[in-house]
Amino acid sequence: MPIVRSILFLLLLDQVTKHVFRFYGHELDLQLVLIEGYLYIDEVVFNYGNPFLPSGMEETGVVSLIISYGGASVALAGVLFVLASINESDTVFTVSPYVLLAAGILGNTFDRLIYGNVCDWITFTRPTSDYLGILNFADIWLWAGLLIVPFTMHGLRYQVPVGAMCLFGVFWPLRNMLLNV
Repeated sequence: MPIVRSILFLLLLDQVTKHVFRFYGHELDLQLVLIEGYLYIDEVVFNYGNPFLPSGMEETGVVSLIISYGGASVALAGVLFVLASINESDTVFTVSPYVLLAAGILGNTFDRLIYGNVCDWITFTRPTSDYLGILNFADIWLWAGLLIVPFTMHGLRYQVPVGAMCLFGVFWPLRNMLLNV
């Protein structure tokens, strides 16, 4: 039961912040610098694009939606399968990435199902550029979960390929920044 509560807490935190910025962001006029030159809250962006397509391709056709929801469904099924197979020997560290992944997948999927887009409000940049990316708590949960997963897969037969795929998934959104250095 603590797993379900943790997922619901993270999901609620994500959805409440998205709701506040979606409907009241213009009234807040919030400009908060979290890390000077790198991380700040300044604007709200509604992402209509497919998260699985390369940046710049903002296609929202039927095939794109099938890929988006299909990818989220497969990922969620895998995460729930792992969470259902937890036993007493598993620690908080081995369970936490899957809780983060479940909350992140559900958070962005609920946004896409309800509003047709994802509300992003945390701007991620670097001092030499005006804009790099914008994200929300669900994206942070996904990144954190994917970063931790490779370190929790003890005894898994295909640990190296699965870990490599997780790390690739984390660094895929940063490809533009790394290529433009």
